[in-house]
Amino acid sequence: MNPELMRQLARLRILAAKENKPFDLVKFAHDLPYAKETLTGLLNTENEELLVLGLAVMNAIGASKLQDAPPAAAPVAPTAAEKTASKYVGRLR
Repeated sequence: MNPELMRQLARLRILAAKENKPFDLVKFAHDLPYAKETLTGLLNTENEELLVLGLAVMNAIGASKLQDAPPAAAPVAPTAAEKTASKYVGRLR
């Protein structure tokens, strides 16, 4: 763990305690599912500093939701029937 991340975790722990959301820092450092669960709980706050710091830590430990999401499916080309069904006909008289 790099020194910058350790400082962020220490600051996160202090801010979380002020919000009455303490967590086990040792377990957080060694258990990724616990870290994800804790960060998800911490991000439910009105405190901007806690929110930004939580997002930074989440990104640093690789626990962001974007990494867990499945890849987006490629767009499907419309069939011939769909092309004619959505074609503009023009004004009717």
